[in-house]
Amino acid sequence: MSTSLYSAFVSKVSNTPGVGFLGLGLASSSFFFFGNIANFLVVLLPATTKGRDHKNAGEVIKQWVALYRNGVRCFVPSSVIGTLSFLAAGLLSESPTPGSPGLRPLLFAAAAVAVIPFPWTVLTMLPINNRLLALHDRFWSGDEQVQLPGEVEEKEALQLVEKWRKLHLFRIAVGFLTWELAVVAAFLA
Repeated sequence: MSTSLYSAFVSKVSNTPGVGFLGLGLASSSFFFFGNIANFLVVLLPATTKGRDHKNAGEVIKQWVALYRNGVRCFVPSSVIGTLSFLAAGLLSESPTPGSPGLRPLLFAAAAVAVIPFPWTVLTMLPINNRLLALHDRFWSGDEQVQLPGEVEEKEALQLVEKWRKLHLFRIAVGFLTWELAVVAAFLA
């Protein structure tokens, strides 16, 4: 059965350019959503939770910065590719019947939802990112911790990481919505 689904999809992609972009958008939104879930549950929570492996706030900040930099490298391009792919798919999709919008509203909705993490990050998370990066630079030089955070900085850093984790859950939810719209569009294509 999976071979017939694959053959049907390949046939559809080769005959309809919009479906190819839908496939690329679906792949990108899948990576964004499932990658963020895995990163959050398997890497971020354990690495940035004080008390696990006796981490101090300086070590939590170091782990957060490593994850943050990796996320920027992986998830920003994924989101951009998904947004542009859904937009292209919407522009190139053909209506099944004259006067019918076809998949266009669904594809444009997926593009609109896929772009939400950008303003959300800039408006709500960027100040936290900048402060955590500044704390990191204060306490770390490369892989060497040059200073231990004081009590005030430790409390601030742990609160910022916790707030960041909660705000990041919204991005995961948006990733799920984008992915779900793409799955529905792929089944309707």
